This record gives sequence, C-alpha cells and structure tokens, in this order.
Amino acid sequence: NGIITKARYFNGTNNTITLANNLTPVLGTGEASFSFLIRTDTTIDGGQSYNCNAFFGDEIGGNSDSFWGVLDVGKVGMKAGDGAAIMSNSTITNNNWRFVALTRDANSGFVQVFVDGTLNSYGWSDTGSKTGNILRVLGRNPDGATNGGHVVGSFDEVRAMAGVSPSNWIWACWMNQMSNSVFCTYGSGMDAVPRGSVIAVK
Repeated sequence: NGIITKARYFNGTNNTITLANNLTPVLGTGEASFSFLIRTDTTIDGGQSYNCNAFFGDEIGGNSDSFWGVLDVGKVGMKAGDGAAIMSNSTITNNNWRFVALTRDANSGFVQVFVDGTLNSYGWSDTGSKTGNILRVLGRNPDGATNGGHVVGSFDEVRAMAGVSPSNWIWACWMNQMSNSVFCTYGSGMDAVPRGSVIAVK
C-alpha cells in the first residue's frame, strides 16, 4: 500500500514501467522538477554516478542525457550530462516513506534536492538542454552497474513538471501527502441542520 491509495513496488530485477510518452521535453529542457515518494532499505554503491541505479535516466555515452532519482549509498539525487551528481546529504534508506523532490535550471545548471519537504542539498551540474536520452522507462538506468540498473523499493505519487517548483510548494506537497492532521486542521462536525445561503450563478 502507498501513502495515497496504492504504490508500485520495484523488485530490483525486472520491474519497470514504460510510459506512453517520452518525458525528455519536460525534464530535459529549461526548468524542470521531478518528485516522488519512496520507501526502501536497500543501499547500493553504484560507483560512477552514470552507472548508479536510477529511478529515471539512461546513459547514452555523451553529454546530452539526464538522470533523475539517482540512488547511491543510500542517498538520492540528480545528474545532468557530464556534470556532477548532486546528491542528498542524508540517506533515505530507512524503510520509511520519504518524499523526494528534485529541481533543475538548465540555464545555470543549478540543482536542488529536497527530502521530506525541506532543502537537503544543492549544487551545480551540467548546463543546457539534455535531450539525447529518451525518458520513458521508470525504475531503471539501463547502464547501471548493479542489478542491471534496476531500483529496489516502493514508489508513489510520481510527478514530472516543467518549471522549478518553489520551496513552499514542495513543502505543501509533503505536508499534504504525509501529515494531513498537521497540514489541514479542522473543528468538530456540525449537526445535520442546513445553514447559510446557496447562490447559483448562471
């Protein structure tokens, strides 16, 4: 079970999801954000970042690819082209649901890694559009050095968006999905007697 209805479990061997559309135009150009809920306790050392297991990405042997949800030694991050992989400072492999949001500005190469609604790390990866690889398969980096690049864990509420999501939006997403009783408070229920006015506008 996921946080919101059902999640998808990836077994680290042969589970992937092939999307109907290529998301490279969304995540590979301009400003982009990618977020998901993850629950895993598997820690893998993938070596070079382009050989790491990744939730979304594909090494094409050039500078025009991107990797979203790179998982390495218990940390999570993002890598663009031949630039540095920007990884979280803290690990996420405690087998609890964790909310991860990654943002990238293609013009500056600036990448942010949010964990559980707050900024966890940031840095600069490669600049420019990264449209060489086709982002259609969730759950695997085909060039991963371990387990064929397959990830292990449960994923829920995966979102890819054009634009850099602001920090308050990312926080609100985390609170809405994980801490409803804190994020949205309400008083006791009223009786069944209708009150107030109803206005219909045609």
